[in-house]
Amino acid sequence: LPTAAVTMLSAVTAIGFSRVYEGWSFLPPMLVVVVVVHAVALLLRARSVPALLAVPMQLFVLLMLVTWRLYGATFSGIFPAGRTWDSITVDLELAKDQFPTAVAPVAAVGGFLAGGCIAVGIAVILADAFAFRAYGRTEAVTPTGVLFIFAAALGADRNRVALTAIWLAVALATVALLR
Repeated sequence: LPTAAVTMLSAVTAIGFSRVYEGWSFLPPMLVVVVVVHAVALLLRARSVPALLAVPMQLFVLLMLVTWRLYGATFSGIFPAGRTWDSITVDLELAKDQFPTAVAPVAAVGGFLAGGCIAVGIAVILADAFAFRAYGRTEAVTPTGVLFIFAAALGADRNRVALTAIWLAVALATVALLR
C-alpha cells in the first residue's frame, strides 16, 4: 500500500505537467516511466539489492525506457544506437536553448518531453529511496513536490486549483501511509 501511494503521488505529479505541455500526449510516456521505475524499485527492494547498486540500476532502466519510448525508431534492434544518443542530445540541447524564451504550454515533443520524462523518473527514484531505503516519511514527498512546484511555476494557468488540491491530498495520504 505505501508503494502504491508513492506511485500515485508520482502519477499526480506527472499529470501536473498538463500545465506545461499542450494537450495530453505527454502523459502516456510519463506514466510509463512512473509505473515501470516504481516497479523496478519495488523488485530491487524485494530482492534486497543494496541502494548503492539499486539506484544506478534504476537510472539505467530510466534511461533505457526514455530512449526506447521516445527514440525507439533510432534503435539498432532492441538496443540504442549511436543515432539514438545523437538524437536525444540534439533534442535536449534544443530544449535548453529554447527554455528561456518558451512560453507554456509547449509542444510535448523532443527535448521538452524527454527532459520532463527524465525529471519525473529521477523524482520517482529519489522518492522511492527516501521512502523505503532511508525511511523518510515526509522526505519521500519532497522530490515530487519540487517537481510539481517547478511545473506549476512554469505552467499555464490551467487546472491550477484542482491539480494542487489533488496533489496535496495524495501527498498527505502518502505520508500517513508511510507512517
